[in-house]
Amino acid sequence: MPADAGDLEARKASAAAIRAKHPDRIPVIVHKREGDASLPDIDKRKFLVPSDLTIGQFMYVIRKRIKLAPEQAIFLFVASGTPSGKPSGILPSSVATLKAVYDQHCAEDGFLYMTYSGENVFGAYGAPCSGGDGDGAMPADAGDLEAQSSAAIRAKHPDRIPVIVRKCEGDASLPDMDKRKFLVPSDLTIGQFTYVIRKRIKLGDEQDIFLFVASGTLPPSVATLKAVDDQHCADDGFLYMTYSGENGGDV
Repeated sequence: MPADAGDLEARKASAAAIRAKHPDRIPVIVHKREGDASLPDIDKRKFLVPSDLTIGQFMYVIRKRIKLAPEQAIFLFVASGTPSGKPSGILPSSVATLKAVYDQHCAEDGFLYMTYSGENVFGAYGAPCSGGDGDGAMPADAGDLEAQSSAAIRAKHPDRIPVIVRKCEGDASLPDMDKRKFLVPSDLTIGQFTYVIRKRIKLGDEQDIFLFVASGTLPPSVATLKAVDDQHCADDGFLYMTYSGENGGDV
């Protein structure tokens, strides 16, 4: 991609030429949020992204590019028109395609500007899934999750949500998971927890995964586990979730 400097008309012409040559791709310019010391700088800012790539998949590209540890949170924002490095506050859904985001938030010059940050839109740092093996597992001394009362777990870990995850019955599109019990930071988002599950089952970047509450509801990717737990916690005090390669169906 050409440099993003220059006057508006030059950038418009540049974006138009790129779009004409690559109609199935989106020209994206990515910056780290100004003043964010929690994440590494990126050595490449200009991307020509397949239009059907999702935000979640593109976030994985950025994560890999900056060599981010799996347990560290990252948020990808639509920037406010120009590469100021300041997020506009719009945190797109992880399942939205780049084309959908571009259609809504393309800047006047024809480029899509995005910023990444270790902080969410409200300025709170995303907590890592820690404990046990570092991916959201129950701490080793907590014992078997289902053998304990949820009240005891929550009393011992008031900032965590006890979650039990299983694959949707009859779903042959995704691998089984070798672990079903998680003690998750309450401020972790559904999008981040989906990434934990994706990593746990060693799912390819190109393959879809959807995380449902046991009632069949697909919570927003930006919702925190606490918000989902407040709405969908089971009578026994645990939050039950299922994952699937399909958006809908019997969960």
